[in-house]
Amino acid sequence: MKWRWCACVAQHATAFATRSKPGAVSRNRERDERGASLILALMFVTSIAFMLAASLDFATASVSQSNQTLAFRGGLGAAEGSIDVLVVSMRSDATLGRFGVACPGASLAVGDGRFATAACVPAQGSGTLLTGGSGARANRVVDVTASVGTTVIIRARVVFLDSGGSKPGSSVQILEWSSAL
Repeated sequence: MKWRWCACVAQHATAFATRSKPGAVSRNRERDERGASLILALMFVTSIAFMLAASLDFATASVSQSNQTLAFRGGLGAAEGSIDVLVVSMRSDATLGRFGVACPGASLAVGDGRFATAACVPAQGSGTLLTGGSGARANRVVDVTASVGTTVIIRARVVFLDSGGSKPGSSVQILEWSSAL
């Protein structure tokens, strides 16, 4: 029986000695650590991929918004210019903008190939003869709309101060001005 006891103790002593050596690591423990490193590396790569995707989405949205803003500002500038062209063309001719007389239109090209057009409609009583005024006429009042393509961008009410008809368009006032956006 002693021999069995000794063999058992020797076997346990060898196993204990192997485990207690400095730097000795079992094969199972090495595999466990490599698995944890792989999981950490995958988590790191995945988080970087999500950050890059979010940055790309933000950059794409910013470029798109910038292009839309440029297109709108170009259209707005052309719409304002078409109103200016229309007002200048009507200013010195007292017959344009009278109630019952058609207004001329004005058109300007926008840089991206679209056109801005301005049109006007004379207001009720615009440029009519004043009673007892010995040929004097009321000031012309017109409602102007400027559009780019089919979209109305600006609405305005313009008054041509004609000094009773003796000095057509001596002064111009814009009573109302509104933009679609």
